[in-house]
Amino acid sequence: MSTATTLGGLSPGEAVLVAGRLAGDNPVLFRRYVAYLHHEPYRDTSGSTARTRWRVKERVTPSLLVETSSGRVRVRNEDYAIGAATKEPGELDERGPTSWKDEKSEGSWDPSRPATGSQWYTGFEAGQEVVVLGTLARGGETPEVNATRVFGGTREELVSSAQGSARFFQIASWVLSLVCAGALVALVWPVLRRTRG
Repeated sequence: MSTATTLGGLSPGEAVLVAGRLAGDNPVLFRRYVAYLHHEPYRDTSGSTARTRWRVKERVTPSLLVETSSGRVRVRNEDYAIGAATKEPGELDERGPTSWKDEKSEGSWDPSRPATGSQWYTGFEAGQEVVVLGTLARGGETPEVNATRVFGGTREELVSSAQGSARFFQIASWVLSLVCAGALVALVWPVLRRTRG
């Protein structure tokens, strides 16, 4: 786990993992958010029944300052993914640790105009713990990192989240293997019966 001091000994381009808290002087952009995603509802008609789902309407992920145990580190890019373990909405890949829903009456929502429905925001507030995954852009007094992902939470929560995802994909691969084996047996069995008969 890197800090402002240990980043000084690395070369630009090296992979880093930085844990700290979002600095209190990061500009507040909306409500108390210093970085956030704005989601809007949409009607998903791809299945047998129509469902209301969420999609990203606006991404506001500016450069951020992170306070580590030995000084500040700057996330210098503005195209990083965000992530944390929040509950709603479940089908989204990116979620911040703090959520707020601008509730509007479901009865007044017009699916052809998503902005008429409830709007959902998820992101980061100053002071929250984060883990930054990325590469070192430059060292110096305030090292800069090109982040691929900013995770809301501690290193332990990041590891736990990754283990949960790994278990899900492991189970999914086992199920897929069993389905493929079953399909193979179903295809080969009639051929074997004919050759024996």
